[in-house]
Amino acid sequence: MSLTAALHTSDLPAGSLVGLATALGIGLLIGLERERRKDRARAEGSGATFAGIRSFAIAALAGAVAHLLGTGLAVAGALLVGALVVVAYARSTESDPGVTTEIALFATYLLGLLAMPHPALAAGLGVAVALLLASREVLHRFTTRTLVAHEVRDGLLLAAAWLIVLPLTPDAPIAALGGINPRSLWRLAVLLMLLQAGGYIALRLMGAQRGLALAGLASGFVSSTATVAAMGRKAREAAALEPAAQRKALQRAALAGALASCVATPLQLLALTLAVAPGLMTHYLPVAASTALVAALLALWGMRGAASGSAQGPAAPPAQAEVFNARHAVLFALLLAGITVVVGLVSRHLGTTATALASLLAGFADFHAAAGGVMSLQQHGALDAAQAEIAVWLAFTANALAKVGLAWAAGPPAYGRAMSAAMALTLAATWGAVWLL
Repeated sequence: MSLTAALHTSDLPAGSLVGLATALGIGLLIGLERERRKDRARAEGSGATFAGIRSFAIAALAGAVAHLLGTGLAVAGALLVGALVVVAYARSTESDPGVTTEIALFATYLLGLLAMPHPALAAGLGVAVALLLASREVLHRFTTRTLVAHEVRDGLLLAAAWLIVLPLTPDAPIAALGGINPRSLWRLAVLLMLLQAGGYIALRLMGAQRGLALAGLASGFVSSTATVAAMGRKAREAAALEPAAQRKALQRAALAGALASCVATPLQLLALTLAVAPGLMTHYLPVAASTALVAALLALWGMRGAASGSAQGPAAPPAQAEVFNARHAVLFALLLAGITVVVGLVSRHLGTTATALASLLAGFADFHAAAGGVMSLQQHGALDAAQAEIAVWLAFTANALAKVGLAWAAGPPAYGRAMSAAMALTLAATWGAVWLL
């Protein structure tokens, strides 16, 4: 709309009125936060007085009006606000060297422009800007006091794996890999890293005093089988402790950690299904949910009596020393590809029975890799749904048996007996759900 036409238009469209109201709301919201910040700065004697609630409200409205009057005026307004920002920064005192308010004013003008064609998007972005401004102390404390160097490094690596490598990975099946899509494999590796990072963050937020159960749950997303063995060693080491009450409490805490790691196994299966074959989620969700529920109840049972042991000292950190283990995630994806190829060859040349046997054997090495291989074959039509589900849960059975064996080998007899009983109940619930659901 040209300037002359706008001046001779008596009735604005309803959408324009909504855009103007949205722009005014954005300016008032951001300006309110900046006005409070300016008042605090004056009270502290910093002398920061640039732009308050009126300036921000006017800047947002100016952006909306400039949009109505034409592109040329919008550009001129942006240059004017930019010049004001530069002048304000040049005049700022050394006690207030930041440019947050100046940038926020320019962003408010741009949001005012955006509010005319896209009021909902502008409103959402305005709220986000206001939240960022209001979270100054929290964000500064988090970045300078809470985060440590290796967490920042791992966070950047995770972002690169997700936002740079994943979009560049080929998105087409490769015949040499049994029809596996490389992007699906890398998406799975990124998902595993996210799960590990989530467990690490939970421990950082809740603290080690929550006990070995939380550490076991977090470590279970890396390797539940390895966690069962690690907790067994802790239980064996606790056998030499005195008094007896502390010894029993710490052994019970180790058992709780091992049982909690078993909760991660069916949950990670669902995440694997979502990454590899999202169309199969309805096939595996009921049984996996039933298994996770039983495992969670067993973990809660294991936590009884463990609290007093945790109170004796800080709980152990999770098995992974870093935020996530990229090497484990990549090796897991490669293992998944290898097992998929092997199970596919067995299925083509030796039949369904041999496929189930191959999945059972693969489950001793890694349940999720075996399950992912079977799902990939099912998705490509090499196995029907019934055959694939039996193969997946046979691999789960093999994984449970491997945990029992490691529990007896690594831990004291009481630990082995408890894990045997827990795995028996878990398998009963799993196969009961398979046949009923």
